[in-house]
Order: sequence, then structure tokens, then C-alpha cells
Amino acid sequence: MNQPYHLAMVLAAALLLYLITFGLYKLKVFERQAHRKIWNTLLLLAFLLVAALGILLVLQVNYKWELDWLDAYTTIHVDAGIALVLTGLLHLSWHLDYYGRLFRRNNRKVTDKAPPAKQYYLKAGSLRYLLLFLGVSGLLSQIVLLREFLLIFNGNELVISLILFFWMLITAGGAVLGRFSVRFKNDLPLLTLTVLTGTIPLLTAFLINISKSIAFPPGVMVGITGMAIMVFVLLLPFCLLSGYTFSFLAWRYSVVTRQNNAGKAYALEAIGSIAGGLLINFVLIYFFDSFIILLLLSVLSFFLSGLVARQIRHKRTAVTLWVVAAIFIIAGSSLEIEKNVRSVLFKNQEITEMKDTPHGHITITQKNEQKNFFLNKQFLFDNKNIVRREEAIHYPMSQPDSARKVLLVSGGVSGMLEELLKYPVDQIDYVEYNPYIVKLAGDFSEGLENEKVRVIHWDPRQFIRESQKKYDAVILNIPEPSTLQANRYYTRSFFKDAEKILAENGILSFTLLPYSNYLEEKKAKVLSTVYSTAEEYFPHIRIIPGQKHYFLCSERMYDRAITQQIQKKDISTQYVNRNYLNDMQLKMRGDQVHEKLDRDAKPNTDFKPKAFFQHIQWWMGLFHQQPWLIGIGVFVIGAVLLLLMRPMSSGMFAAGFTGASAEVMLIFAFQILYGNIYHLAGIVFTVFMVGLFGGASYVGRIMPGHGRNNIIRIQLILAVLAIAIPLIAGAIIDWPPVAVYILLLGLTLLAGLFTGLQFSAISSADERSYSVLSSAVYSADSAGAAVGALLVGVFLIPNAGMIITGSLIALLNVGAAIVIFVNKRKTIAS
Repeated sequence: MNQPYHLAMVLAAALLLYLITFGLYKLKVFERQAHRKIWNTLLLLAFLLVAALGILLVLQVNYKWELDWLDAYTTIHVDAGIALVLTGLLHLSWHLDYYGRLFRRNNRKVTDKAPPAKQYYLKAGSLRYLLLFLGVSGLLSQIVLLREFLLIFNGNELVISLILFFWMLITAGGAVLGRFSVRFKNDLPLLTLTVLTGTIPLLTAFLINISKSIAFPPGVMVGITGMAIMVFVLLLPFCLLSGYTFSFLAWRYSVVTRQNNAGKAYALEAIGSIAGGLLINFVLIYFFDSFIILLLLSVLSFFLSGLVARQIRHKRTAVTLWVVAAIFIIAGSSLEIEKNVRSVLFKNQEITEMKDTPHGHITITQKNEQKNFFLNKQFLFDNKNIVRREEAIHYPMSQPDSARKVLLVSGGVSGMLEELLKYPVDQIDYVEYNPYIVKLAGDFSEGLENEKVRVIHWDPRQFIRESQKKYDAVILNIPEPSTLQANRYYTRSFFKDAEKILAENGILSFTLLPYSNYLEEKKAKVLSTVYSTAEEYFPHIRIIPGQKHYFLCSERMYDRAITQQIQKKDISTQYVNRNYLNDMQLKMRGDQVHEKLDRDAKPNTDFKPKAFFQHIQWWMGLFHQQPWLIGIGVFVIGAVLLLLMRPMSSGMFAAGFTGASAEVMLIFAFQILYGNIYHLAGIVFTVFMVGLFGGASYVGRIMPGHGRNNIIRIQLILAVLAIAIPLIAGAIIDWPPVAVYILLLGLTLLAGLFTGLQFSAISSADERSYSVLSSAVYSADSAGAAVGALLVGVFLIPNAGMIITGSLIALLNVGAAIVIFVNKRKTIAS
């Protein structure tokens, strides 16, 4: 067993969850008995999991049962045992009095009666401001914390979907708890909730950076189980409070206005989300780092809470809150918060430069004379890796007789420009999408000052697609297809564009996955898929082993001895030469890789990213995990939730599922086409909220008529939209960028519009009490969004492609419409 057990994370999760349920009991959200029932249930579940896995392990060891898959669950067995011990101790603490009575004769009963609460009710205007703030806090925190998770996990779309899943699912749980808010007889809890929803995101950002170093030893890779536990634990406080606060505010708003205003409350939160999205995407990100942004959010929460405190006649509390806000402002302006926090992630290294850019978070560290360059904590290069830069340049450049015009995609500041300039080139076009990389790392490379080098800040794929120039060599320094952003450089469309810009006998070079003497099956699948895809446009492909697998693609046969060509061209090198490399061994190892490839592998495409999914399988295989288990698990969760819901709530579940799935599909489409998810995700979220606000606010004007008929119509429109998004995204791949942006953002707006329309339509048709109504509809929406985000992002799109995914989402909406229609007929008949 090489993977560490999650002792700290499991203990922290259990203790935090206990404090939350205990606090809700103390706030009289639910009774003491309900608090104990929750933990008795958790105790039972932990026992059953430990017992079941323990019995299977006994059968495997004692009776030699072949249960190879069970090794992957050893960590879960131990983690569940840790949880069982802690919950057992908590359970024991409740019954200490029972054991004490064994040694005592007299026992006295203690009763606890709370004094009657005074009624200080906020007016409708104040509640509107609180709903607006909740929206600002929600979207702003979602974007910032999403980036923080991407930073520590070197994140791909798997991490994004996992975060969105837990975000929505926990929010749904909070919304369910919100129906118990009727127990409160004053507005003092709203004061506390406003402070917490503004300050917890800042605390969460600290914990995200610190907890990884505490929970996982340095150098240990974090698997999907560790990620899931960490994301769940860290998002639990804010998301639970956020969902609870919305239900509380929606109920109070309906009570004050004396009518069902759950839809208007939803719209007000959406307006706040729009404001938060606009602020962070177009203002805050360009001037402040993540911690200062969340600090400003905390200051706003203290200021707003102070106003609430004055209205409920707590003037001293108001003054205290405003003083705390002033202290936060002073601390934020005088302390280097981000640098001090990030230093935990880069132990034994000095952080020399940091920059949060629209393209990702850049960090430059130094240890002795070596400088290391990171993007979203993913190591890009250092200034001392001579082997990497010589292999990347001299393997391809040694093959052609002459390469006068060269296109270098990324990596130039790592020393590769200097290696290229050793050849008699006429011009080097160096394309680097993120201008901050060149700006911050310009001192790394003297080649930037050479007159033969032209630096271009543009999306490399767009540049290659639109270029009219012919190159003798195109050298890519792109990561393997671990994300959709990287996968777009290993697809049919890309290789087709790359082949067009190569001159006669030109060569294309790229690297893929670390090389090892033994080529494992899952790694071979990734190599085979990319090889088969490139072979459609390049008849001759040679794989050369080095630190990675180097692919050399051309129309002519290149099988020249590398070190011999280096010597013939009189190129000075430190590593790629006869003193360190043997041409016969390079050829032999390359032939061994070729022999292991599946030449009939299906090609990789933009909207069916097979290589991306295979890379996830390879990565999860390092932890003995299977991605399809995630899909099955999430599907079961969604099915159970649907079975427990009323027909109207199931319609909202389907609408939430469709809305989140549409967001994921559109974010992926932007990622595939333009490759900047770090910035575009926030814009997509904001535009979706604009549509959400429009639908929730103007349902009567947009779709007048009978409530249930509208619900069925909207459900069918969502079905059509689910199919339309992938079809349109695939059809416009060659359109001008401006037209693509307008169309895809328009589809995002429509997805939000009809999700908001459905929320208002279902809320208006539901005749339950205000507290139950706002809680049930909002929780169904959030639960559907959670299941859709993870199921679509992690399982359906990578495995089935976007078109099949859209068709399955459409079937879900058609099924929901049928259920609502049948239920309507039954209601009329009765």
C-alpha cells in the first residue's frame, strides 16, 4: 500500500460535520433527537462499510478469492474505520450518564428551556439587499475558490466537475434544512448568516492552500478519493450555509410581502450573482489577487451586517462589526497575505514572482541558482533542465537538411530559443498565449532579444489555423491531453491545420507522457489514439524515447541517426550527442514503443475527446480507480433523488440538471475552441445568471398562460436546447471568433433563461407553505445541477461525446414533462 490514509481529512470532515449539526441543533433549526438520528445513521453506515469490506478482505486472504479490484478499496476501508471510531466515541459521549448511573444511586433530570424570543422583523427592502449580497457572495466565491482548487490540484475538467457537484449538492442540503427556519422568532440569525457567508470563503481559501500540505505528504499525488474528501470538507461550511440562507431569506421575503415570492427571491439572488460575476471578471481579477478579493467580500459582509444590526436594535453589535471591517481593510493593505499563504505550497523554495492572470496563476520560485516556473502550480520548466530543452529541439531539428523557418509553440523562455538559434534559421515565430509568461520570465532567455525571433501572443491553435505562412519545422511544447485545453492539440482538426502550414518535407514535433522501459496498457492506449489521429495527415511518424515520448511527424521518411546528424551539422550540445546517447539504442527503444501501439485505435476529435478520457483512465489507474464507477455512483444518486421527489420537483431537478449540463458543455466548447477556461468559466457563469434573472423575473410576460402547461412547455424547450448546444458548437468550429463568442454566449443566456422560467413556473404552481416551497424547489434545482455537472463533465462527454450527451439530457427532460403531464391528468380526474 503506497498511498497514505486520509487520517487528518477524515477526522476534520467528521468533526466539522458534527459541529455544524450540533450548531443547527443549538440554533433550534431541528431538535436534539434529529441531531442524534443523523449521527446514529452515520455510525451505522460506517459500520456496514467497514464490516462489508472487512469480510471481503478476509475471504481474499483466507480463501484466496481473486478480488483484484478490492485492493483499490483498502484505503476506503481504513478511512471508514477512522470515521467509525470517531462517531463511536461521539455516540459513547452521549451515554456516559448511563454508565455513571451504574455507580450512582440518585440521578437528577435537567431541563433546558430557552427564554421567549423578541420579534424584530426586517422590512422587505432590507431582505432584498441581503438576497443581492447572497448572490454576490455565492458567484464571486465560486469563481475564486474554483481557481484555488485548480491551483492546488493542477486542475482539469475532472476537478471542475467535482467541485461543481459538491457545491450544488451541499447547497441543496442546506436548502432542505432551510425549511426549519420558521422556528426562529427574530431576525438575529440573519445577522450571523450574513457575516458567515461573507467571511467563510476567505477562511476556505486559506484552508485549501494549507490543508493539502497537512493532509498529504510532500510529493504524494492526490487521487480522486482524496480530492473528493478534501473538496467536500472544505466546501461544506459555505455551501451548507448558502443554501440554508437562501431558503431562510426566501421564506422571510414571502412572509413580509404576504405572497409567494420564491421566484422573485431567486431573481434577486441572480442579480447579485451577475454583479459578482461582472466585478470579478472585468475589474477585480486585473487589480487584486484571490485573497484580497475575498477579503473585500468579508469587509462588505461586516458593513452590511452592521446595517442589519442597527435595524434589529443591536447598535453596539453594529459598531463592533464596522470596527472589524476597518481592521480587515488595514490588514489587507499592509500584509502580503497571498505570498505568505502560497509559501506553504512551495516548501523550501523562495517565491520571487507571483501573478494572478486571466490565463492562470503564475508562480516563479528559486532554490539556489535554479528558477522554477509554475502555472496553476503545475510545473512548466526551470532554467537548469538542459536535457529537456535539448531533446525537445534537437530531436526534430536534426532531421531535415535545412529548417529556415521555425514555429515554436510555448516553452521559448525555458532556453529552447537559444537551442534553436544554434541552427542557421532565418526566422523563429514564438507563440505564447499568456503574455505574462514572457513578461515575468523574460530574464530566463536571451533569445527573446534576437532579431530572428518574433514573439506572438495569440492562441496557438487559432494562429496555426489562420496562418498563411509555411514552416520547415513546427515544435510544440504542450502538456499531454490531461485537460480539454491540451487535448485540442491532439485532435483531427489540429493535425489537419498543422499539416497545411508545413512546407514540403517539413516536420511536426510534440511530446506525450513520460517514457519508461515498460509501456503499460493504459499509457499505450493514449499513445495509440494520438498516433492513429496524426497518421491520417502524416504518413510517416517516428517515436523517439527520451524524458518523454517524442513524436516526429512528416510526409517523408525521417529515420536519421540523431547524434550523427548533430555532429554533421556541427551543433554544440551538452547532452544530445554521442557521449551520452547511442543512436542504435534510441532506434531500438523507439521500435519497441511502435510495436506496442494499437494501429486500429479510433481517432481523437474535438467533441469526442477520446485521448482526454484515456488520459484520465491512465491517471486514475495509478490509484487503482476507475472513472466509470464515478458515473455509476452519480447516476444512482440522481435516480434515488428523483424517486423521492414529487412530480413538480422532479421537473425542477431536470431543469437544474439541464442548466448545469449546458454550462459544462458550453465551458467545454469554449475550452476546445479557445482554450482559456480559467477566465471564460467566470464569464459563462455570469451570462448564465443574467438569463436566470430574466427567466425568474419575467415568467408572466415571456410565457403567459396556465402554470402547469408552461412547465411542460419549458421542459420540452430545455430538451431541444440540450440537443442544439452540441450540434451548434460542432458546426461553428471554423467560424470567426467574434461570431462564435456571440452564439455560444447566446446559448448560455438561453440555458439560464429557461432554467429561471422553470423555477418561477414551478414555484407559482406549488401550493405548499412558503418555507417548504422555497426549500423544496431550490434544493431540487441545486441537486439536479450537482448531478448534471459531475455526470456530464466527468463521464458522459469524455466517453460518449457531446452529441450523445445532449440527446440523453433531452430524454431526461421529455421524461420529466411526461411525468408532470400524467400527474396533471390524475389531478384533474380526482
